[in-house]
Amino acid sequence: MINLFKPGRPIDAIRRGLTMVPQEISPAANLTIADNFYLGREITKGKFFLNQKAMNEQASAILKELGVPMDVTEKNVRCIGGKKLSWLRLRLPFLMMRK
Repeated sequence: MINLFKPGRPIDAIRRGLTMVPQEISPAANLTIADNFYLGREITKGKFFLNQKAMNEQASAILKELGVPMDVTEKNVRCIGGKKLSWLRLRLPFLMMRK
């Protein structure tokens, strides 16, 4: 018998490693590299406040692990490029699940 996973809330799916793959690969130029990295799955303090420090630290550590160390607080996301940013976004849930 197959046991199907039926998430009741989006967070249930995210916690199981399911994520949306955006069709748009252009980064948001007004956001930092870390903000683009976590776009749509921001780390928060409580319900409403972004935990910018945690997002910066985790994004920096992940990029360093992947051999792409950079200042994630820069707003110059063109230094990554849209395709590489999408590649990183796809791998983010898996990298976060390992920690």
